[in-house]
Amino acid sequence: MRYLSGIFKFDLFNSKVNELDTSKKERFLGYLIGPAGALLLNAILATYLNVYYTDVLGLTTVWNGTFLVIFPIVSKLLDVIVNMVMGYVIDRTKTRQGKARPWLLLSAPLVSLSGILLLTVPESNIHLKIAWIMLSYNLFYAFSYTIYNMSHNLMVPLSTRNTTQRGQLSVFNQITTIMMSGIIVALVFPMVIMPVIGVNKELWIIVIGALSILVLPFTLLEYYFTKERVTEEGLNSTIEQVSFKKQLKIIFTDKYMLVIFGYFFLFTIGASVKNLSLVYYSNYVLGTYNDGYTQMMVSAIGGIPMGIGMFLVWPLAKKWGKEILRC
Repeated sequence: MRYLSGIFKFDLFNSKVNELDTSKKERFLGYLIGPAGALLLNAILATYLNVYYTDVLGLTTVWNGTFLVIFPIVSKLLDVIVNMVMGYVIDRTKTRQGKARPWLLLSAPLVSLSGILLLTVPESNIHLKIAWIMLSYNLFYAFSYTIYNMSHNLMVPLSTRNTTQRGQLSVFNQITTIMMSGIIVALVFPMVIMPVIGVNKELWIIVIGALSILVLPFTLLEYYFTKERVTEEGLNSTIEQVSFKKQLKIIFTDKYMLVIFGYFFLFTIGASVKNLSLVYYSNYVLGTYNDGYTQMMVSAIGGIPMGIGMFLVWPLAKKWGKEILRC
């Protein structure tokens, strides 16, 4: 941590945000536009990476078809471990630029590079292909994107203690997430991009490679136009740190945390099944996923209830607050 602290003393790494309260440029550049690159890349890979493995690389026969089922599960277990370790590391990071923002900066080139490596699988023997896929997949999901996602998600609570301003930043973050996954990935990508790239490996590499490269400038924008005001308040404090072992014990013995873990486990499985199955359902049951409209129509129809719910919940949340709605 001392090494990180030393690096981030240079003015080159200073935030472009100097206001005591959150500003307009912070909301738009740091929380609306900045996260768009990494969130878009991740949303597209969550839906289409498996299609690339099956329809473009033809990996459905590897290990009698079980490879694409087993290795993502094993990788997810590794991802869980890295998440816990990164949470511990970020919590103990102390620099002039905060505890999460340095890792946000370091994740930018890692996500870009690992995104490119995911698609550039060499045309060689099957064993080299499998090794490349396993390494690149874990480099992206269990390492690079984990670092980005954890530091990105911490930015809102670390930005300010003002609940109104936090709410504003959170709304801008959610708008970006919905635009990337709910509009571009669900509507634009299947209607505009998929009919063009089809199962052409070179075109897949160009498209995903370009999106991966765009992650770097977008994430730099997020880094430079965010500020950890809460962290700065306690930068010189000497609060006693709870050991990692004790933290794990508290988390895994608290019944409410176990309920939350169970909920997110089921939610993640459901979301993964939905994302992976949608493309194949559109292709093999309804028509074809790259005809320009089949998958787009299914996504649009499926998103109508959520869209209606968002419009209904927003005025209720403004009137009564989130706590009452939770009850």
